[in-house]
Amino acid sequence: PAIWRKTQSERATNDALPASFEDTTKLRNDFKGRDSYKNLAQAVPVYQSMHDAAGRNTKAADLNMVYGLGKIMDPGSVVREGEIQMANNAQGWQEKLNGLIAQINGQGGLTPEGRQALMAEAYSRMQSYKMMYDQDAERYRGIATRNRANPEDVVHNFGEFQPWTVPKIAPAGAANPQIDDLVKKYAK
Repeated sequence: PAIWRKTQSERATNDALPASFEDTTKLRNDFKGRDSYKNLAQAVPVYQSMHDAAGRNTKAADLNMVYGLGKIMDPGSVVREGEIQMANNAQGWQEKLNGLIAQINGQGGLTPEGRQALMAEAYSRMQSYKMMYDQDAERYRGIATRNRANPEDVVHNFGEFQPWTVPKIAPAGAANPQIDDLVKKYAK
């Protein structure tokens, strides 16, 4: 019908206008509804908290890290006691013994190796979330651009995530002062 037809000048004028605030908001809200956005948005503060806690050798920091790993593995769920115990049990017997010694001395129960393992798993999951997010973000940047909206008004930039590394680990096979002290003390 004639009512749908626009003149050449009407089309040129409308095509030059930027997207409306309402259209940009709708596009941003649609993007925020994607699972990739929700997972990454929920996991980012948890990972940052874990990254910070990994450098502290306290019981509270251990709880923060173990709880955080549970949340990162399934951002929308509740972390239960069994999941915390499963993460704690991921350490080998030597790491558990070192952890018990550390707890007796008022420190956290995770060894540097245990912390590294938890953080490596958390980082791996964050990278997976980021990859899925980046795919959707690229698509929505294209939609925004084609519809004359600023892509930065639609897609949030979460930045990059850094892996955590143990500040200093003794080489494999090196003497372990905690276990050596325990053997000297009780092996009589």
